[in-house]
Amino acid sequence: MKKVFLVLGLLTIGVSSCKKDWTCECSVSSNGVSVTSSDLKYQIKNSTEDDATNECDKMSAYAEGTMKAQYPDGSLSGSCKLN
Repeated sequence: MKKVFLVLGLLTIGVSSCKKDWTCECSVSSNGVSVTSSDLKYQIKNSTEDDATNECDKMSAYAEGTMKAQYPDGSLSGSCKLN
């Protein structure tokens, strides 16, 4: 029985660390209206979910910073999320 649990545990770890392609989808918001576009979708190829999440978070921070720099009044903002 212990061997079955060991095999299932290793299988779970192996599956959760698989690399695949991910999409980081960014959006721009103004006055409560959010806009997305195919131009704001970025492919993160051959990556684990953790690495893809980190990469998408970096894009989100960049989008946020860029919008704040260009629109300091907060009228326009940007963010990204992993899909």
